[in-house]
Amino acid sequence: MRIAICTLGCKVNQYETQALEQELRRRGHELVGFEEKAEAYVVNTCSVTAVSDKKSRQMLRQARRRNPDAVIAACGCYAQTHPDEVKRLAPDVLVGTNERTKLLDLIERAARDRRPIVNVDDVWQRRAFEVLPAGGMVSRTRAMMKVEDGCVNFCTYCLIPFARGRVRSLPMEEARSQVRFLRAEGYREIVVTGIEISSYGTDFGDGTALIDLLEMLCREAPDVRIRFGSLEPRTITEAFCARAAKLGNLCPHFHLSMQSGCDATLKRMNRKYDTARFYEACTLLRRYFDAHIAQIKAYAEEKLLAIDGVKRIGNGTAPHILAVSLVGYPSANVVTELGNQGICISAGSACHRGQLSHVYQAMGLDKKTAAGVLRVSFGPETAKEEIDALCAALQKHRDTRFPML
Repeated sequence: MRIAICTLGCKVNQYETQALEQELRRRGHELVGFEEKAEAYVVNTCSVTAVSDKKSRQMLRQARRRNPDAVIAACGCYAQTHPDEVKRLAPDVLVGTNERTKLLDLIERAARDRRPIVNVDDVWQRRAFEVLPAGGMVSRTRAMMKVEDGCVNFCTYCLIPFARGRVRSLPMEEARSQVRFLRAEGYREIVVTGIEISSYGTDFGDGTALIDLLEMLCREAPDVRIRFGSLEPRTITEAFCARAAKLGNLCPHFHLSMQSGCDATLKRMNRKYDTARFYEACTLLRRYFDAHIAQIKAYAEEKLLAIDGVKRIGNGTAPHILAVSLVGYPSANVVTELGNQGICISAGSACHRGQLSHVYQAMGLDKKTAAGVLRVSFGPETAKEEIDALCAALQKHRDTRFPML
């Protein structure tokens, strides 16, 4: 059967889609693009906002128009929280956010029997974490690993607890098996995701916390970068930072949830932190992790300036930016070659399109000087291997003239 999947919303939905993709290929089905004519369409819906609800409905209608005879399946958060609205769109299969492994069974049954199937459970009856195979979506190079589901924060504005239920965590031994598998499969980066990963382990009742999981993952896959999703600011403590900073392959990239900069608004939202706690979290992260940026910048400067014809310019006031002049190097080729690397490279010619003029002005460069500038911006996750790749690309193109005005 030719099956097409449309995924809306968060990384958890993306993770659950890749698990579904693995299973449908295992069963001999063919995965096709959602814009193609298929025999079955799956819309993995989202309900985090009213716009998400609208997009979910639009995708279901599009699928029906694309092939009126196809099996249309709706799953995900919108299907879980608004099943009556979804029923009005007459899908052939309607499920929620649980038992994803059975979804293909239901699609195959609907294709055979041509009778609608509704299987939406009560989220508050869920107790066990549904283990799905980790991996990457088609055309993605990163692997995703879901370690937590559910949320019981009950923020005033949020529907997610009613879409996902109580907190349920992936057991540590299962997490160990999955990270070993992903490493063996050749993935070089794993994104640890969940509905509210800051709550990881709270359902175990034995004191296990997110940092325990991160230490184990980094230890089991020392040559794989481990990245994780959004964190609740209260997760960031002195003890958390002290342990996390020792993990050499943990990407020190932190996305902290902040819905408002007003304490009164945060209180009305029933958020569990205030602006002072958020500021404390940011201060701790800077104290423990900014040193990495300084180290990687020093490494980049040493490597780049060792190349013939590369000179440092600019006043160097931006701690995460290094600008070098290129004599005889075509920056456009270098930028193209490194387009998929985890490092931000900007060719000087972009200045003339108005995109980076303010940056070059801040560095004391005029347009003529900037035309021969390569701007390298470092993030906390930048690795030495990416700097080495940049240097190799420069060496490769050293004999091609840099286009000057």
